[in-house]
Amino acid sequence: MKAFATELAVRFPDAKLRVENDVLHAIVRHGDSWFSTRSRSGPFAEIFVALRPTDGFQCAIRWGDRIRDPDVGDPRFDNAFGLATNDVALMRRWLDAPARAALLDSAYEYAQASFASEYIYEILDGFASEMSATTPTSRRTWTYELRGDELVASKGTGERDPARFAVAIETACALAARPYRWAQEYAAVARAIDGVACSVVDIGGPPVITTTRRATSITVRVVRRAAGLEELHTWISCPRLGLGGDALSLVRGDVRRTPELPPGRRASSTVPGYALRTSTKPTRTIDEATSTLLAVARPAAFVVHDTRVDVWLDGAPMEREVIDAGIELAARWAVERGEAHGPYR
Repeated sequence: MKAFATELAVRFPDAKLRVENDVLHAIVRHGDSWFSTRSRSGPFAEIFVALRPTDGFQCAIRWGDRIRDPDVGDPRFDNAFGLATNDVALMRRWLDAPARAALLDSAYEYAQASFASEYIYEILDGFASEMSATTPTSRRTWTYELRGDELVASKGTGERDPARFAVAIETACALAARPYRWAQEYAAVARAIDGVACSVVDIGGPPVITTTRRATSITVRVVRRAAGLEELHTWISCPRLGLGGDALSLVRGDVRRTPELPPGRRASSTVPGYALRTSTKPTRTIDEATSTLLAVARPAAFVVHDTRVDVWLDGAPMEREVIDAGIELAARWAVERGEAHGPYR
């Protein structure tokens, strides 16, 4: 592994490296973030990179082999990679432009052997230059899998080329760095709505945005498994001030799985596309201002509990108007009255 450590030292001048029992341990910097990695070149090449919490998210990225796989909406990328995941919405958020570019740029050529010598060519992959110039070639990348708060890059055979090995580590770090790039996107939204953003997005973890609206502290989180859900949602929440007892929930008609709802009975909904449930004697009804905010935010569910208000948005919308409307919706119902203090304040 010494040759691989030497190559990494060139590509990552400030990396901290050590080789122990044929395993290369490296702490490398990608952008403004540091990543702990461990890797080996054989008998099967593997790279492990620690991830921020992903709340059970899994995603596998393989070159080719597309059979009814989900896509990310980038034709060049979608035509090149096969994808498997337990959360399509989060997969599309995770594979942003820098991640897709790193994966595409990591493709390399290899000798495509006949069936009689395919295994031999796989073993000698690092010595393709010694093969006949007439040997057919093809392109591929390593396989990258996000699972259990760890990213695993693997090849299926050994790796003898230090440069190719280093590219795989760079690609893995570009994928692992997504929570830091995502936090920068939330920072722009937070500045526009007078909020404070996180420095890194931990799915199912601390708020990505915290703000105060109508003297109420409101948090915005990115979650997967909260409140009985199993896919990406944005959870906007705040405590109710001085109120309690009555409850209300609005659930959009096309929602397949709803968050936990308070007890209530069905009532006639004045909001098109939403089913309404209320407590026995609700003290408030859906007014025009609430309807306007619902039309902008389009939440999967709007839930008023005894002690808090929750707004559940599908996926992770990054439009300022959508997040701001969700925050204002929660704030209006956290206080006894919903007088406006500006457009959404």
